[in-house]
Amino acid sequence: MIDCHVHIGQWSDRYYDYPQIFDTVLASQKVKIDGLVFSSTSSCILGVKYSEIEAEIGAIYSANDGKTEYSSDVVKPLLWYVPEYRKQGVSVETAMKSLPYCGIKIHPRAHDWDLNDSEKTDILHEIFDFASQNNVPLLIHSGYDEFEEAKKFEMFFKEYQDVKVILAHCRPIEQTVEMLFRYQNVYADSSFVDKKSLNILKENGFSGKNGKLFFGTDFPITHWYATEMFGRKINFEKEYEKDCASAEYCLEESWFF
Repeated sequence: MIDCHVHIGQWSDRYYDYPQIFDTVLASQKVKIDGLVFSSTSSCILGVKYSEIEAEIGAIYSANDGKTEYSSDVVKPLLWYVPEYRKQGVSVETAMKSLPYCGIKIHPRAHDWDLNDSEKTDILHEIFDFASQNNVPLLIHSGYDEFEEAKKFEMFFKEYQDVKVILAHCRPIEQTVEMLFRYQNVYADSSFVDKKSLNILKENGFSGKNGKLFFGTDFPITHWYATEMFGRKINFEKEYEKDCASAEYCLEESWFF
């Protein structure tokens, strides 16, 4: 089982360093996790430079050279592409070659992917073109607001039907189900998905071994919400154990490994 939605980095007023996150996930007692896919929430810092993210993620592999537990065979990064990277002279292809990335992440809540902006749509075509030409999957954040909902990038799902897309969070669930039915290349993950929505996916045939739902947790963002937003006293291990409850609905495979 692979957790395809993990984070390190700066989130609000906290910095989540990789050893604590990786060790918690890989030592899970609830579900045996064989590997994880992560991206850095430091990508959300206003004005962040790609060189900063490159250094942050690159340090993981250079600091653990020869240590299999943190090798790119076990912990794989996603390129969280920020539109402003183009202005920094960093193309999708350049970034993808800089680290052992296994896919690309798009986050319309964290970054303004305005489809009426020709420069933004041009960057999106660059991302989907690269994914198509290099057989690279995309993880796309989805949410309840119009600018981030599951069908936001439907024109790209239709145009690039050879590109595998995972809709993170399945929001809204009705649109997610619609996209899963309509496009063979569109999948979803279980990160931060409530049980009612998981059951809807199950009822529609998208869960289980032959389904279209990948296991993801969004850890440690789940822990941040539990402790900072809701005031619960729960440690990392217990929160991750709780997050793993969705695993029973999910595929036991991953494109990332």
